[in-house]
Amino acid sequence: MATLLPTPAEAAATLQQDTSMLQRTREQARNAALLAAMMACGEQARVLSRALAAVEEPVDLPTQVYLIGRLYRHVATIYAGRLDTPTMRLEPHGIPASEVFKERGEFLHLVSQQLALAVAA
Repeated sequence: MATLLPTPAEAAATLQQDTSMLQRTREQARNAALLAAMMACGEQARVLSRALAAVEEPVDLPTQVYLIGRLYRHVATIYAGRLDTPTMRLEPHGIPASEVFKERGEFLHLVSQQLALAVAA
């Protein structure tokens, strides 16, 4: 059964009110990145390392969420590029892990845009 996600606007509102949600989101992305780091090589490893460090930078909330989403997109790229993991799944009968991480990155990008709009208003 698929997990229903909130809308990007709902997720943005939740993040503005619940700082622990941001921390959990960051931790999940960090864990995914650390696993991907074991599969990365060369330039991929360097880019992933920089993206991982960036999520710890003290920046505003929209930028933090954007950086976490970008980290997920890097993880997705590593999973998609490996011959031995393109069909690796996080759940039995689920979609490939690379797709899960790509979707998380895209969703967080939309959330960061909502947060930026809220800050600008």
